[in-house]
Amino acid sequence: MSRHSPDAPNPEVLVDRHLDVMGSLCPIPAIRTKQILDEMPPGQVLEVRASDPLAEMDLAIVCQRGGHELLESDSSGECVRVLIRVASPDEG
Repeated sequence: MSRHSPDAPNPEVLVDRHLDVMGSLCPIPAIRTKQILDEMPPGQVLEVRASDPLAEMDLAIVCQRGGHELLESDSSGECVRVLIRVASPDEG
């Protein structure tokens, strides 16, 4: 079973979990992303799709504060797509 999105720009990144916060405005995308990242094991990848134009910046801040790796960020049209690798507990 493949774990990457069929339309993923980088098919080598395996996505372990998806979060769709389309239609939600700040701060909901960042809050939900942080909650999900806190539940995921280190090394796994979360794909977030959001429609809030500030989500790209907000999720970069979530990554910085949590020590997570922002693998990819893409905004095309009304959708922002971000891939985040969960940090090890000693990295955050």
